[in-house]
Amino acid sequence: YCNGGSYDDPGCELRVVDSVISGNSGGIGLFSEYGYDGVIAIERSTITSNRFGVDCDGWIYGNCRVAITDTLIAGNFGQAVHGNSDAAISISRTQIVENGGGVYVWGWEHADSTLRIVDSVVAKNSDLGINLSGIWTTGAIENTLIAHNTGVGIKADGGASLDISKSTISGNQGGISFSGRYSAAYWGYSMKVENSTISGNNNQSPGGGDYIFCGSNGYGGDPSTIHNSTISNN
Repeated sequence: YCNGGSYDDPGCELRVVDSVISGNSGGIGLFSEYGYDGVIAIERSTITSNRFGVDCDGWIYGNCRVAITDTLIAGNFGQAVHGNSDAAISISRTQIVENGGGVYVWGWEHADSTLRIVDSVVAKNSDLGINLSGIWTTGAIENTLIAHNTGVGIKADGGASLDISKSTISGNQGGISFSGRYSAAYWGYSMKVENSTISGNNNQSPGGGDYIFCGSNGYGGDPSTIHNSTISNN
């Protein structure tokens, strides 16, 4: 647990290296709360069988930052990685598998959040693979496999923007759902998919994202684009 600070008293910094955090069924594996410039760095570690995996909560002062590298997050009962309100989450060379949920990041006006996932696997989670929501929330996913999640592979709504490159979205209950909801109709946002494969996803519910479901881009939003990608067998 990494509690935060205030504008004149920066939040905690915690580095977790070559460690195992497991079996904490009543709580969260790693939790940064109410932090101004609170930082958690996780490297070469295993986070398993906790109630939740990693939670970055910047609710009051914001600027909570989490960097996860070369780590396994698996078998947690709830969300594997969660961030809200000025959270900045970076995930690289990490496996996020068989959790109660994958990665969920959200923000709101003047408290935008960011997510970056590179060279990773998000698979076999019991819900959405990756979920972005809220005004000015941005996500960048590169060279990552999002597969066999029981919900949509990637969902972005509520004003979130999303860039996907060199990635595979396969075998989920829906590929990509990108839709204008809530206040998103009043703010510009966009989706870009490049050099990626979206295949073998299946969801028969309306708007579920059988392959790609794309709603409004909002006022002033850039056009959503798909470039040099394969969409097949959905």
